[in-house]
Amino acid sequence: MAERFSQITFEVGQPYFPGRINWEENCEFSWRGGQLELLVVWEKPTLAEIEGVARSPMWVGLWVDGPILFFLARFEGVSSWADAPYSFHLVPIEERSLPPDHLSPQTRAVVSVLLVEARSGIVQAIRVVTLSPAFTRRLFEAIRQQAVHPFDLGYYDAALADIYERCSSEDIAQQAEWIETVGG
Repeated sequence: MAERFSQITFEVGQPYFPGRINWEENCEFSWRGGQLELLVVWEKPTLAEIEGVARSPMWVGLWVDGPILFFLARFEGVSSWADAPYSFHLVPIEERSLPPDHLSPQTRAVVSVLLVEARSGIVQAIRVVTLSPAFTRRLFEAIRQQAVHPFDLGYYDAALADIYERCSSEDIAQQAEWIETVGG
């Protein structure tokens, strides 16, 4: 299965980013180039985990704390909560764009979810999920709000370090202003 986003094509069994093979195990969320992406990087995902990311019900959430937007994800039966901090200001300038602000009541954002094996950089699973119209509006609003506020990298890094010192991903999920299930 191949998915095309902007000018990049992702395919299961192929590198996520050609030439890069070592990735840190984590979860990254982005709005760039007019697309939403959730990159999940795990070391040695099992076949059950790969299948779970590709097909199991998925929970997503949102928590905004100061300059940081956290996109949350959990794959039912496969993983606990993972959090992906995001700032509009950390996206390369050439890939920045504001989400639309005038949405129909039925508009659903599409999120491309990619599972990548950390040691090889190979895409193990791809799925596309849609957010509810209400979550779409709130997420896009949060990104637009970030974009218009001044950004200080030192403050952002300190705020992120403080949150991670006090909170696990589970704690962040408990503070989420929005949680919903998608797919499955």
